Amino acid sequence: MRLDSQINEKPVRDHKKQSFWQIWLPLGLTIIIFILISVSASISSAANYELSLHWANVSALLLITPVLFVSLIFLVVLAGLIYGLGKLLSIIPYYFGRAIEFFNQASGVVLIGANKVVAPVLSVRVSSSKIKAIKSRLMSSTNNQIG
Repeated sequence: MRLDSQINEKPVRDHKKQSFWQIWLPLGLTIIIFILISVSASISSAANYELSLHWANVSALLLITPVLFVSLIFLVVLAGLIYGLGKLLSIIPYYFGRAIEFFNQASGVVLIGANKVVAPVLSVRVSSSKIKAIKSRLMSSTNNQIG
């Protein structure tokens, strides 16, 4: 099946038009505005020393402010973690004791169950060993009496 070339050209043309008006034009205007502001600041500060100090202070503030906000967020998170861990440490020892008590009880139950499961096998082996021991003693005593 062959697609008509007229149908495929319209979306491409619309996309190019939209990308120009929605991406490239605003980006270009923003870059031009920043360049104009920086050029005007450097021209005006070249003539006046105090004005250049003013612009340097403004630039420093603009650079430091985002770092301070991010640091504030980290500080709040860190304070919350410290507070939460302090509360958690006061609760944890009680629950650890309860958990250890539970596991001790569980190990006791498992030990009793394992002994009950193994008891028949052990009794058969013990009886078999006793019979072998008695048999070997009888054989050795009969061999000593004959010899």
